[in-house]
Amino acid sequence: MRADESTILNAASISHGNCASFVSRPIFGWRLPALGIGGLERDLKVRAVASAITRSQRLRSTLGVLLVLCSLFGLNSLVFGILPSPSPYRAALIRTAPFPGVRLSSGLTVCDEELRNGHWVSRYWDSSGQIVPEFHLEDERQQMDTLPVDAFKLEIEGQELSGTWKWIGADKSAVHNPDGSLVTVELESTVRPIRVKVHTLLSGGPVMVRWLEVVNTGQHPTAISNVSPWAGQLWHTPNFEEKLQPNSEDVYDVGYAQYSHWGYEGAWRFDPVVNETKIISGERGKSGWGHPTFFARNNATGEWFVASLAWSGNWKIRVTSKVENSPAERGDGIGRLSEARLFFDMGPSSVDPELRVLDPGESVKTPETHILCMKADLDHVTQALVDHVRRDVLPRPPSDHVFDVEANHRGYIVDHETEAGIDREIDMAADIGAETFVIDAGWYGPEPNQWWNNTGDWYPGAWLPNDIQPIREYARKKGLRFGLW
Repeated sequence: MRADESTILNAASISHGNCASFVSRPIFGWRLPALGIGGLERDLKVRAVASAITRSQRLRSTLGVLLVLCSLFGLNSLVFGILPSPSPYRAALIRTAPFPGVRLSSGLTVCDEELRNGHWVSRYWDSSGQIVPEFHLEDERQQMDTLPVDAFKLEIEGQELSGTWKWIGADKSAVHNPDGSLVTVELESTVRPIRVKVHTLLSGGPVMVRWLEVVNTGQHPTAISNVSPWAGQLWHTPNFEEKLQPNSEDVYDVGYAQYSHWGYEGAWRFDPVVNETKIISGERGKSGWGHPTFFARNNATGEWFVASLAWSGNWKIRVTSKVENSPAERGDGIGRLSEARLFFDMGPSSVDPELRVLDPGESVKTPETHILCMKADLDHVTQALVDHVRRDVLPRPPSDHVFDVEANHRGYIVDHETEAGIDREIDMAADIGAETFVIDAGWYGPEPNQWWNNTGDWYPGAWLPNDIQPIREYARKKGLRFGLW
């Protein structure tokens, strides 16, 4: 693993409380050589677009060609002045026969799922916008019954419900804040009084967001004992041996945060996964310095998968590879068969056998899973994650200001916080013209001076008996915005 990978991944994880410094966003695409025409030299970056399947997509492709031609004749400024920026592409195709299913498209990312023999399965992912023809998937359908391709997992009172689902329906709608298309598939179990709505949010970028809504339709309480909001097959990579990139011995590598301690957030590690299941877990029972996130790298195709669970309790990730690399008979003689697949599931975990009890008629929303599928280098993958967090995860900042002069309390009274002491800090902040006052780490937990170990215990310590509210109100009274670490 390169030294720069740790730094990049630390900023990219869709974590649950950790902060990162964001860098400016690049333009995705490919670069043409500098063109010297009439003494004018300039670089042109154009976005790569998927093969056109609708009129609007064909129009965008035509405009892309027009941009290149106009660059050759020095007409860039004219064209960029009259053409609008391309809008994010997101679409969903809902099928009802012969096998109900959906094809989800967001940017260049395509995810196809269907109901087969009671299993809601992932058929394929694609990072280039390509739609796989149905006749190419016939052989895959025959193997689905023997592979762990369920696109989500739900266990009720110890009984796994995969294989028991029947189709109820599906719809799609526009949503806002964040803007996108919400696709909902509704399924019902044939063995338990349980309905599931599989929600997927498409924003137009390479990241899709998935969560489940589980409903107890029965007359008695029941319990969720295990759940993975998103799971299934990530890659099927045939003939990988002839495609491996230089200096790569294995087809799949999996990256994860090695530790869950303060100061080690950037210590990411990449391991090859070959005919095994890699288990990554967080067992602190609260948020902290670990990351419920994994990076998967395909060394044959140059693609990446990144999956992150928006959850601050215990969690578990399983990444499984099946790799076959053996002699095989072919029509033209003896060759080698090299085929690999990568599967995953991830979700909250607990030492208690019951994750969540559902009363009759009650519904519960699972944690969200954010998945990126992208063919790019690690820098661009990381930037795409940062863009997603900025645009679709973090709350929008107030429109009346961009940057504030901030005063932070961790100066004179570090690890010795009292309400009176913090109020004095607020007075000084107001006197010097600060605009925002922030209480940093040290206000929470059962004992002082242990803020790094007490992360996740978000209750004021005994040294702040009146809670945070009076301090917040005092800051507002002094004309300051208020922030809390």
